[in-house]
Amino acid sequence: MLKGAVSLVTGGASGLGKATVERFIQQGSKVVICDLSSSKGYELSKSLGEDKCVFVPVNVVSEQDVKNALEVTQKTFGKLHNVVNCAGIGVAFKTYNFNKGLSHDIADFLKVLEVNTIGTFNVIRLAVGLIGKNKPNKNGERGVILNTASTAAYDGEIGQVAYAASNGAIVGMTLPLSRDLASQKIRVVTIAPGLFRTPILSALPEKVVAFLEKSVPFPPRLGNPDEFAMLAENIIDNPMLNGETIRLDGALRLHFLFSATIGFLIKMLKGAVSLVTGGASGLGKATVERLVQQGSKVVICDLPSSKGNELSKGLGDDRAVFAPVDITSEKDVNEALKLTKDKFGKLNYLVNCAGIGSANKTYNFKKNQPHSLEDFTKVLTINTLGTFNVIRLAVGLIGQNEANESGERGVVVNTASVAAFDGQMGQVAYSASKGGVVGMTLPLARDLATQGIRVVTIAPGLFRTPLLDQLPEKVIASLEKSVPFPSRLGYPEEYAQLVESIIRNPMLNGEVIRLDGAIRMQP
Repeated sequence: MLKGAVSLVTGGASGLGKATVERFIQQGSKVVICDLSSSKGYELSKSLGEDKCVFVPVNVVSEQDVKNALEVTQKTFGKLHNVVNCAGIGVAFKTYNFNKGLSHDIADFLKVLEVNTIGTFNVIRLAVGLIGKNKPNKNGERGVILNTASTAAYDGEIGQVAYAASNGAIVGMTLPLSRDLASQKIRVVTIAPGLFRTPILSALPEKVVAFLEKSVPFPPRLGNPDEFAMLAENIIDNPMLNGETIRLDGALRLHFLFSATIGFLIKMLKGAVSLVTGGASGLGKATVERLVQQGSKVVICDLPSSKGNELSKGLGDDRAVFAPVDITSEKDVNEALKLTKDKFGKLNYLVNCAGIGSANKTYNFKKNQPHSLEDFTKVLTINTLGTFNVIRLAVGLIGQNEANESGERGVVVNTASVAAFDGQMGQVAYSASKGGVVGMTLPLARDLATQGIRVVTIAPGLFRTPLLDQLPEKVIASLEKSVPFPSRLGYPEEYAQLVESIIRNPMLNGEVIRLDGAIRMQP
């Protein structure tokens, strides 16, 4: 989706922005680099080739500067598809310095808010006018807005009140922006990076950098700007990512704290071994097929009554094998792991897709009947306990791998649901079970960080799975209208695409990613 596109990157002359500019050009996009006139944007544009990019000096809070950049964009490249907002500043000052009897300077607070929040919005509100002129692509999309917040929006440290407020505002406006722009088929996603090796942090003494690196569970290092750029590309490529904020922080959660090459990342799936539960249909099947396509061997785990055996034969016995598994059974899971080791010698990646649903209100007042405790327990047992059962046993095998050059031994990807956040009437059991999967994501990532095993959860919205395909077309059409953009059910292939992106990006850890077209379920 980047090939032949035109992208505008603010803060594009250094750090995360520069890495994004370079990656986008490498992937075939023309790029407009926007940064302050005192930056090295002009030198960067010349080195990358004036036929591929152009530098425009811009102060993001200036309406005239942004309009000028958009005029240059249209005049030079004729259109605009993507905007990546990386421009921003920071300040470190406590709300009140009790030693000096001094309050935080309100002018400093306003300056940070003005540049980081108002500046980001200023670029968006003007740029979408040009993006909106595009003809929709094959996905019905006109363009993508990608903003940069920070983990400080969630875990603001002492002295970060202004910075945390400005980035919290960016997180807060992500969903309403995506809803506002859905009618024009423009997606909006925000990345919240943790500690990254940018010029500011690189200027710190090595002892300080080493201390900061130790605060990151896994990988225990500062993020590389290339990893931010990689996620930016993944977001643009995945049409179902909308209205979401993604933490890119190695499972870092700040508590009062005062580099893989592209070639290596491409090889991550080739020759790897993956195990996929619920792999015979729906999201699991799409994941199996994509992983095999990318060069991974796959163990398909599903119920004996599923079509897992037929699927494995269709993919080739040298590339896939079926293991009949009830994920709540320790015996079944151990047998599947033994089969994995006997046939393929190792296990690198685990993708948990197995699960069931339930539709019952807490209490049926018409029938004077409470929700069946047996049904509630069954859903929780399969979706939450079953997921954990597979993880606790599989990581023993994953942990036997030799660490790769990123220090990583493997990845666990779980499947939750938007119901964990927006549970509807009748979904109390399902929401509780998926909320359990969301809740254990971070502690799992922290537990397994010492072994170099990452854990990430995907929370899908409405997807075209066999279950939903059985509904009448009128019902499906109604469901599609409830999704802001793209206004349709998600395709299982888009879920599988995100699984691949998670595996390839070593800085994604301890995070839950909504894949839902910006939907927020109504009661």
